[in-house]
Amino acid sequence: MSGTVRAKQVRLRGELLAYRKRGHDARYPNKLRAEATQYATQRLGQGASVPDIASELGVRESTVMVWVDGDGGVTHLVQSKPAPLSEVSLVPVTVRADPVTERVGRLEVEFVDGTRLVVSGIGQQTLTEAIAALRRSR
Repeated sequence: MSGTVRAKQVRLRGELLAYRKRGHDARYPNKLRAEATQYATQRLGQGASVPDIASELGVRESTVMVWVDGDGGVTHLVQSKPAPLSEVSLVPVTVRADPVTERVGRLEVEFVDGTRLVVSGIGQQTLTEAIAALRRSR
């Protein structure tokens, strides 16, 4: 950071802090906001990050983003390029449906003479067939 930029940073930080200390929670005055926006945009152009600029000025990162983008978006604040594909590790993946597991049921039958038949560990299809067979045998 050059001496001129550093002097501007110190002055702006002081003005921003003084404005907040006076109990103002609203937006900064237009003139002060315009200077801060110009400073932030200049620093972005020099390669500074939004967190760095926020720290330099003593404000929140979201405030810097509003200043440089006008609406708080970060579309042009991306400062790094994606890694080339040759540097990205890709792992083969196979996507499969969950195996269909047959629900295990329990069948209890009590006959008219008091005899009980209990079957457990029986699958849903087998249980359905067993009930149907018992109904047919009446």
